[in-house]
Amino acid sequence: MNILENIKQFKDQELLTHFSLVAQKEREAIATVVSYLSEIDQRKLYLKEAFPSLFSFVTQRFHYSEGAAYRRIQGARASRLFPEVLGLLSEGKINLMALSLIQPHLTKENGKGLIKSIMGKSKREVESILSGLSFKKINYRD
Repeated sequence: MNILENIKQFKDQELLTHFSLVAQKEREAIATVVSYLSEIDQRKLYLKEAFPSLFSFVTQRFHYSEGAAYRRIQGARASRLFPEVLGLLSEGKINLMALSLIQPHLTKENGKGLIKSIMGKSKREVESILSGLSFKKINYRD
């Protein structure tokens, strides 16, 4: 029996319960992928594998789409400055899109506040926060 046929056998509540578990596993897997990429990037292992960049390593060797690779790499780089984002990703308190959007703006000074400000926010809400950061010079310190 294939996956789709198996899923069709679930009663409504059973389907929703299983989906909740699968979604949690996906969040945990994304956090794990991001943590691995962080270490691969730090060690520059992509060079040893004959790739000029982490981006080309992820897209060519592992066949991630360009957008998926970019978001994961941005998340990996953010996690080096603020390792706590891995737990937040795993718990679903922040999403990879939001993290990748703020990564270029993260500093030791504003990071904790900026990360806190994106918790539970959509892409548009995060873009609005970043717009305020750029135009109003908002101080996101703790």
